[in-house]
Amino acid sequence: MNTTQRVRRMGRTWAVFGLLMVALHVALIAAWVAFDPAQTRSVGTIIVLVVVYLGVLAVLVIGFASALGQASLPVEYREAAASGIELQARVIDVQQTRWHSRPGDPINFAPRPTRRVYQIRVQVTPEDGQPYEAELTEWLISSDVPKVGATVPVKVHPRYPEVAVLVRDHRQ
Repeated sequence: MNTTQRVRRMGRTWAVFGLLMVALHVALIAAWVAFDPAQTRSVGTIIVLVVVYLGVLAVLVIGFASALGQASLPVEYREAAASGIELQARVIDVQQTRWHSRPGDPINFAPRPTRRVYQIRVQVTPEDGQPYEAELTEWLISSDVPKVGATVPVKVHPRYPEVAVLVRDHRQ
């Protein structure tokens, strides 16, 4: 899955979250009008509305954070990284995309390396079968980018051999 496909998935997640937030606020306004706390002078009604609103808001935010994480890295890729078959692959091509991030907190002014998204085409060599090509999309700092022609370890999903991820000591 390339970066554009991931961004589309994340965009849909943001759109659904936005629509759910609008629906939540419309429901809050409708409940406020229906119960009309000014007319009954009931503080209990206001407290109930606020508690229900905050509870639904918390569920939406937690659900959104989870969905956004799943959209940015689909389950097949997480499974490949966690329990994939480790194989060797030869790097055929490396392309830097326009996507990048500068991790770190904004108060600390220490220089930190910029991570960029690279699309890496590799030829995977299975132990018992024909070599095939796969495309990896990885966030890497420039010193971790493999050179064309290099052999790198990859983990391949057991059921979907086209899904592969680089093996690294640590994932950031």
